[in-house]
Amino acid sequence: MPYFPPGRVLAIEDLENMEISIPIRHRTEDNAQGNTQGNAQGIPEQSNNAQISAEQYLRIKTRRRRYLDLHPEYFSHELELADVLLYDHYIRRFYTPAESAAADVAKGFADALEADLWRAEAKVEAVENPNPNHDFVYYRQTNGVIVSVDKGEEEMDREEAKEAWRFEMKWRFIRGEDDQFNYKTVDENVAYDDPEEERELQDAYLDAADDDTEMGDNVELTGETGIMDY
Repeated sequence: MPYFPPGRVLAIEDLENMEISIPIRHRTEDNAQGNTQGNAQGIPEQSNNAQISAEQYLRIKTRRRRYLDLHPEYFSHELELADVLLYDHYIRRFYTPAESAAADVAKGFADALEADLWRAEAKVEAVENPNPNHDFVYYRQTNGVIVSVDKGEEEMDREEAKEAWRFEMKWRFIRGEDDQFNYKTVDENVAYDDPEEERELQDAYLDAADDDTEMGDNVELTGETGIMDY
């Protein structure tokens, strides 16, 4: 089951800042225990103390985003326990009784019971110790039921809330915070390179070659064959 450390819920306008401060982590014993240390540029060192370059940093970020684009099933009910309050506020509170029952059946009795227990404990904690970084708060109604409400003046509708949840879980994944995911299978997999980006690099290379050709006699072709090697 994925686990993400609790954090502030991101607003859309935070996206630009998020893209320049994404930790690159691999699933190791040190990471699971929270011992990964970052450098001054906001790009943490890997467990073997080897630092990554800016190019590697961008490529890894791109591959993680590409993975999520190709695997939308990642955003399933299995992410509920990753942050039960986040899931409760943005997903569960919009369930109809029939949808709630169907979700429990999909998870299975044991997992549904575990989620209920975690959620109940987390709600009590949220009432007693509100998280200032969350964009919502929990309070106890006169009938004793604990519910959540957005801090803003306008409440989100069902679709807006779903998008907010996906947005938050997407960036937690890209930052490398899913301790149950083997990031190495994505970070080192060329299959998740962005085709558009690769085409741009190839076009730039061909453009440079065309520029050299247009220079005519001023270009000295080198190589064992006497012609320019590609």
